[in-house]
Amino acid sequence: PPRSTLFPYTTLFRSLHSTVGAVLRISSTISKPPDLEPLRPGAVPEEPVSYQEAIDWFAAEHQVLNALFPALAGSAYDSYALHLCLAIGTFLQLEGQLEEWISVLSVGLAAAQRHGNILGQGAVERSLGSALTQLRRLDEAAACLREALRLSAQAGEQDLAGRIHLDLAM
Repeated sequence: PPRSTLFPYTTLFRSLHSTVGAVLRISSTISKPPDLEPLRPGAVPEEPVSYQEAIDWFAAEHQVLNALFPALAGSAYDSYALHLCLAIGTFLQLEGQLEEWISVLSVGLAAAQRHGNILGQGAVERSLGSALTQLRRLDEAAACLREALRLSAQAGEQDLAGRIHLDLAM
């Protein structure tokens, strides 16, 4: 969809950025989140001050965020898909919603691939490996983690590679 049809989501994007800043710091090593359009007059993003408030926000906005992913794919806001999937993934993992986490990660992986973001692809592959491990789909998990390791090496990202090695050891 064109940017104009997605403008109402801008407030949601801003809320996500401010609400889960700590979670988005995880993805900041992947690439800088895209700049946002200015908020409409009167729109004020929520800014929780605690981890629990951020989790509560995710719980309240969970379905809205999931509905947003199909609209992001290939749109003017496509670059958000990677950052949103990593941020939302933490919540879905904590809630034990592993199949949904995998679905969200697939959208983020496709966005990272479209944008040529090697490090983003590696981070998503690592998360996919983690989700698949928790589901006891160990062959698929190992394949994702090996791909994540290959991508992190290609990107020269030693921190991610170290975390992937820990994941493979488990």
